[in-house]
Amino acid sequence: EGHRINPIMWNYNMKYRSSLAYRMRTFARERQSPDPRCVSFTHDRDYEVVRGEPRPEARFARTAWCPPLQAEYDGFEGVPGKYGAIDPMHRDLPFD
Repeated sequence: EGHRINPIMWNYNMKYRSSLAYRMRTFARERQSPDPRCVSFTHDRDYEVVRGEPRPEARFARTAWCPPLQAEYDGFEGVPGKYGAIDPMHRDLPFD
């Protein structure tokens, strides 16, 4: 039996995260829901819907950010995540 290894190495660059380039980055609108193998319970707002199962750690539903509001695919269903306090009529407002 083989096993799967995550090929992504994460890092956090404080200088970049505090830059205008980071704050002004844009996201293309998603064309469709993601493949269930590609969603993350820590980041994806639609984890439960896409995977068809509860998020392993419910606390991450409050901070999930992907996709950003303006990048939601047609028919998106998911938790508000970090955008929960944003008025849904103002989806074009910048966010952190």
